[in-house]
Amino acid sequence: MKYELKFSAKTVQDGTTEHFLVKLGTSATDTTSFSQTLIGDGNADNSYSAKNYSASFTVAEDGDYYLGFHYLTPRQTYSSGLGIDDINLTGSAEETKSSPKAVSGVTLKYDYSGGLTTLKWKAPTQFEDGTAISSPLTYAVRRVGSTDYLVSGYQGTTFHEQVTLRDMPASSVKFGQALLRYAITATCDSMTSAVAYSPFKVVGTPDELPYSETFSDGTIHHFWGESHTGHGRWGEMAVSNKYTHDSDGGVFNFTAAANDESSLGFSGLISLKGASNPVLSFWYEYMNSNEEQADTLEVQVSKNGGEFTTLTQVDVNSEDNLRSWQHAEVSLADYAGSDFIQVGFLIKSHTGTTCIYLDDVDIYNQVGKDLAVTDVSHPGRLRTDESRKSVVKVENVGADAVAGSSYTVAVKANGRTIGQAEGRDLAGGSSVEIEIPVTAPVVLNSDSVDYYAEVDFDGD
Repeated sequence: MKYELKFSAKTVQDGTTEHFLVKLGTSATDTTSFSQTLIGDGNADNSYSAKNYSASFTVAEDGDYYLGFHYLTPRQTYSSGLGIDDINLTGSAEETKSSPKAVSGVTLKYDYSGGLTTLKWKAPTQFEDGTAISSPLTYAVRRVGSTDYLVSGYQGTTFHEQVTLRDMPASSVKFGQALLRYAITATCDSMTSAVAYSPFKVVGTPDELPYSETFSDGTIHHFWGESHTGHGRWGEMAVSNKYTHDSDGGVFNFTAAANDESSLGFSGLISLKGASNPVLSFWYEYMNSNEEQADTLEVQVSKNGGEFTTLTQVDVNSEDNLRSWQHAEVSLADYAGSDFIQVGFLIKSHTGTTCIYLDDVDIYNQVGKDLAVTDVSHPGRLRTDESRKSVVKVENVGADAVAGSSYTVAVKANGRTIGQAEGRDLAGGSSVEIEIPVTAPVVLNSDSVDYYAEVDFDGD
């Protein structure tokens, strides 16, 4: 018996997109019995007109079955909802054909020097109903993001094409880089398989150091992408300043939609040519804790277009760090001088309540000795010839310790030194606040004052 399911769906909020799937189960109370997927990734948008859906299916044996509509949209800051209507189920005794299973073992290699791609896959040997495939198979290949097939009726299991950034659709290019990924289907006896996707590569011109991504106002300023299992995924998000590290209205966020999901958020290509001691710096805030099934956050790196490998794991589950911004620095010294790398953040979530924010992702070349003024506070009012105090924060962003006697800090107003003090000892990566007595001269030759501090350090 062949069954045909038809229904309509729409959102309850205009301008939103809701995600759902439809499954068939054998119990009205046991959700694990819903093992047969009828619609794998439904989405509805535009609350003013319903969208029609249909699915054909068969069952393995006679019995009572139940339809399950699973609402999958991650939590949002706006109200949302999904409306299902006009459910219709019919059955017929017509003989049904089965589709071939999807191709498997898909690999993708990309020659960054010349743009040649090599796409390989394994042919399916069975139809979805378990019967063996004896007729010839053909394949269709397209780039993800395009509806145009590069080949159809293709008989091989290895496909090559020459592709560079200028061959990618303009809509897919972000900040001079784009995601290259392929979709493959198999066809046999006029029946087509489900889509199988290749691994991804990022193509384009690598960013240079120093690299900085702040996600301000919920936007990206360099190429970023993501890959996920389930429905929770990384993405830039506009939020209130109280949820950011740098009060700029934006973060990179992962919010789980169900149990046991994972998502890799990854940067574009970043050149490390000429970098002798590159360092990755970022801030994270983890919003929930589950010690019994602890989530994990892995920092990963891909070198010159290779596979992502885990560099370190961040302990996001510490109660001491919960719901507060934490800073992490990771050495990339093993990748110094690489043509390019990509950094990735792999979150493995075990509960549907997982929420984590990333902010201020920086990559820079850390030299041995490198001092910088990072903050200056000055008196609210400064009278002529009156002595007050300024506080200057000096940070050693280098790796080596610096003796206080080797540098001085000067406070200036309109280019004139109004206070100066000897430095203090600084270990690599540390900072210090130095109080400096300041006295405004009689004449500054201006109605406004440009007030700032400088470090004089010969070793920098």
